[in-house]
Amino acid sequence: MKKGESRPDLYRATVKTCPICEQSFRAVKDTKTRKQIYCSLECWQKSRANPIIKMTCPVCGKAFYNRNGRKKYCSHECYAKELKEAQSGENSHFWKGGKTEENKRSI
Repeated sequence: MKKGESRPDLYRATVKTCPICEQSFRAVKDTKTRKQIYCSLECWQKSRANPIIKMTCPVCGKAFYNRNGRKKYCSHECYAKELKEAQSGENSHFWKGGKTEENKRSI
């Protein structure tokens, strides 16, 4: 860019701070649908790099690896076992104080 040259694309730029390197930068690519959050491609890539966490399943005790830390169980089967135990009997939302047992006896 030459001295004195006008750049109309920089007039709408906003000054932001990068959440990774905490450097201020001019966000030129801001539009209604797409916002520029990071100052460079390197900072964007650093934000996407989630560490791999080694976790243990609370049902079967099997060790498994998790990238985002949200998974609690090693498989869908372990999740289903935990859910079945947690929502059976009096913990169920269908529980009506044991009325089903009385109805079965009278038949």
